[in-house]
Amino acid sequence: MAATFNDMITDVLALLHGYVRTQEQSTHLTATINSSATSLSVGDPARVSRGIAEIEDELVYVDSVDRSAASGQVTVAPYGRGYLGSTAASHSANTQVVFSPLFPRVRVKRAINDTINSVGNDLFAVGTSTFTYTPSIVTYGLPADTIDVLSVSFDTVGPSLMWAPVNRFRFDANANTTDFATGKTIDIYGAVTPGRTVQVKVSKYPSEMSANTDVFATVTGLLESSRDCVVYGAAARLTAGVDSALMNVQAIEPNALDDTVQPGAGANLSRTLYQLHRQRLMEERMRYLNKYPTPVYYAR
Repeated sequence: MAATFNDMITDVLALLHGYVRTQEQSTHLTATINSSATSLSVGDPARVSRGIAEIEDELVYVDSVDRSAASGQVTVAPYGRGYLGSTAASHSANTQVVFSPLFPRVRVKRAINDTINSVGNDLFAVGTSTFTYTPSIVTYGLPADTIDVLSVSFDTVGPSLMWAPVNRFRFDANANTTDFATGKTIDIYGAVTPGRTVQVKVSKYPSEMSANTDVFATVTGLLESSRDCVVYGAAARLTAGVDSALMNVQAIEPNALDDTVQPGAGANLSRTLYQLHRQRLMEERMRYLNKYPTPVYYAR
């Protein structure tokens, strides 16, 4: 099944929590809240204290907790909704509330999208541009996000359904924007039947994901096989600034802390994950080159 943005977030969190010794405290909402509410009812107020809490993709800053109420009442600071760049949203009853999350989902999302942007120099999304060929016109516009042309073909006449290759063309990444608003064009020099549809396969940078339901391959334009490459890259980014020696917190049994984690273990972990990311990136690069070989064509 095709992976969604939410699936990738889960993969990153599962990978990271496999390396750290932490048990995040959590409870749940007992009533629905809207995007501006500053009073929350939770199932177990003993699991919540002043500080940052996570509800789905939103971070909130808890100002105080009333543990004497029949159902725990949590007061959020006036500035506490949509905290640290997250987005305030409505949440339904029974939604999980995590106190002091080590890797907030909003940060995981950013790390995934940052990784998608960074792999665009080695991997690429593929787009298709079509137009009707006119003999008197040599130059045709291409989308603004075009990086390079992968192949050109045209729909031949007759019942064969054959798309014949065009081997004489020139891609211009700095075209005159007065005539072509996108600044990207292709000149067609090969013999193409007038009035037929020309199809141009182009490479472009992958797109970021936004909604949790976004399908990775569909939205980014990357191959599904590169999913784990992005997961490793995101995990490496998230651990780069967190030392594993400081991760042994939050409701750990005393005997679980007997083994000392050396300072700098977080940086070592980040390097390990980054090496896995680079290894998979090179493997995917070879897959892309096999699937989309460098085109051979004549510029005139």
